[in-house]
Amino acid sequence: MDFTKAFEDVLHAANSRITAIAGGLKMKAGKVLFNEENMQLAMGMKQEAIKVLNEAGYSEMVDKFLASESAEIKSFTKSMAGTSFPAMFTKSDVAMVKALQSKELLDLMALQEGMATTIQQTLMQGVMAGVSRRDMVMQILHNKDIKSRYVNTYIETSRNQYLQKLHDMSATNYKEETGEDIYWKYIGAPIDSVTRDECIEALTQLYFTDAEKMDFESTYGVRWNCRHSFMQVTKEEYGGE
Repeated sequence: MDFTKAFEDVLHAANSRITAIAGGLKMKAGKVLFNEENMQLAMGMKQEAIKVLNEAGYSEMVDKFLASESAEIKSFTKSMAGTSFPAMFTKSDVAMVKALQSKELLDLMALQEGMATTIQQTLMQGVMAGVSRRDMVMQILHNKDIKSRYVNTYIETSRNQYLQKLHDMSATNYKEETGEDIYWKYIGAPIDSVTRDECIEALTQLYFTDAEKMDFESTYGVRWNCRHSFMQVTKEEYGGE
């Protein structure tokens, strides 16, 4: 599922509902009145905005995203079958994956709450400034904190982290099962104008021991929108004897 398009569809569906929210504000001479009634209405809009986003499909999109991740374990296991490193997962690993998804759910709900807060604050500011209803709606729809790129960035980064975690857990189990050391290759998009310095460094080095990989991840932390990941390779490919 294309979650970038899915969230853009959510925003599109929410547009008319957001316009309806602003439509409840009292007007005079084409401008929103700065009065107690309008301020009270604007202040109470946070929960209404959350409801609007859910009605537009936000919660459904989140459910589909988490379901798609759950299916990744089977897909990953199938893709690794017959390779040098068949997927290995313990019950503890499965529990850890569920905990990770619980965190993702909380994060995505927090992003939704943040968008609702932005809608609420924009309405309050519009009431205080006495702007037109159209200007108020446009400010909401074009606010950077409601633009799809923030949720898209989170979803894409979470998906990449989730897949990397599957690789990491399987590699750890492989080491415990065989006693062999783990080696990695840094893979992904070729170097271009948007490649981060740390990714250029990693792509130049290309092969990592497990200790080097952990040091790299510890140094650079979460790499938002990163187009690269570590893939386990054999000692022979790494260059060992």
